[in-house]
Amino acid sequence: MRFSNPFNHFGRSKPYVYSVLSLLLALLSSSELNAGPLKTMSAKLTSRTQANPASLVHDKWAVVVGIEDFDDPHLTPMRLAERSAEEFSRQLIDQNIGRFAPDHVITLKGSKATKEKIEDAVSKSWLIKKALPNDFLILYFCSRVIASSDGKDVYLCAFDTQPTKLEDSGIALKELLSELKRRTQSKFVICLLDTSAYSRAGEKGRFIDVQTLSKESDVSILSAGALGGQSLESPQADGSLFVRALCDALQSTGGMMPLQMVSEFVALQVGEQVVKLARGEQNPVLATPSEDKEVVELAAGMPVKSSVPAKKIVIGHPVDNLMLNRPDLHAARTQPAQPSAVEEDDSEDDDQPPANVDFGRYMSKMKHDIKQKWQPPKGFENRHVVATFTILRDGKIVSPEIIESSGVDSADKAALEALKNASPLDPLPLGAPKSVQIRYQFDWKVSSN
Repeated sequence: MRFSNPFNHFGRSKPYVYSVLSLLLALLSSSELNAGPLKTMSAKLTSRTQANPASLVHDKWAVVVGIEDFDDPHLTPMRLAERSAEEFSRQLIDQNIGRFAPDHVITLKGSKATKEKIEDAVSKSWLIKKALPNDFLILYFCSRVIASSDGKDVYLCAFDTQPTKLEDSGIALKELLSELKRRTQSKFVICLLDTSAYSRAGEKGRFIDVQTLSKESDVSILSAGALGGQSLESPQADGSLFVRALCDALQSTGGMMPLQMVSEFVALQVGEQVVKLARGEQNPVLATPSEDKEVVELAAGMPVKSSVPAKKIVIGHPVDNLMLNRPDLHAARTQPAQPSAVEEDDSEDDDQPPANVDFGRYMSKMKHDIKQKWQPPKGFENRHVVATFTILRDGKIVSPEIIESSGVDSADKAALEALKNASPLDPLPLGAPKSVQIRYQFDWKVSSN
């Protein structure tokens, strides 16, 4: 059951309260939804009035992984994993629910979900080149996991993982998440773990707990259950219980339920289903680093610029049936045109840029201007520094920050000094938003003759 989006007039730059309350109350009048977890969530929502921090988010990105069968026959297949990944991806890019731009979501399934491709998407190529510190990142993994030998990490099984060569072919999850957080410096990262444990022959496996994994990776995690447990299938065979509950939470509120409440909804719905099925045990859990509180107040479906489709503007009336439908306008149309005043509509959010602003020439000039102010320190080693900063409409550079240090304090300071001296740059191009975020790399190479 899907619902139209009542929030499509909310701009990213306009903080909003949880007016999802009115939607939930309306939904509860439906006999189909008037029970269970949704009713419980509605009661909780009535006591919440704080502003949602969506206004802090610049863009949204997601990597979705589902692996059902593995190349190594020793790894037990994980039924419905690919279907779960497909369904979650559909929810994210649905413009009435998740509102992610389609090209902002990568889905890796089956034989395409190799270790190399997963790591490239998350921590080596795609996300770290696309995402900026104020972007919201969602990772979804539906696969098997194996405990590390020391119990301090857990390995995510890619399609080509071999349990006998786990350290070389598996994906160390804590390391992956830590690297993503370090490279992007994003405050808004959530990892959804829809995983089932696999124990190597003769080993039970000592799994790290979700809370410890979250704390040590500095990433918020919503897990289908304990990492040493199993993610059960939905009785409708349309995915896992976990992803079914996630999608129900997104669909029922048009994607506007905060993540904290999504986790509570999922725990309630999965708990009810586990009792009905009487198959084992599964308790979803949300773990958040102590300093990472804002991310759980975000809603996956909050609108940002990349997810707001270009507006289609229609002016006037069709002329082919104008005489029948509006004879007054048809008569006026046959008379000589008279000069008229045009009132400019300034009700649009001026932070919403046209779709075709060309930043190419501007960025080339920006690089040149910053390079002119860059004075690398003396030395004989090749190094680089990566910084992020914001350019305001008038060209002023604000909020410069080093996100990848060169390891040399003087080099890092020189990079920040170059940004300071290059400000202000040229004003942003006509039609640009109020500000743009930039990731900039300072490189210098020393060659001997």
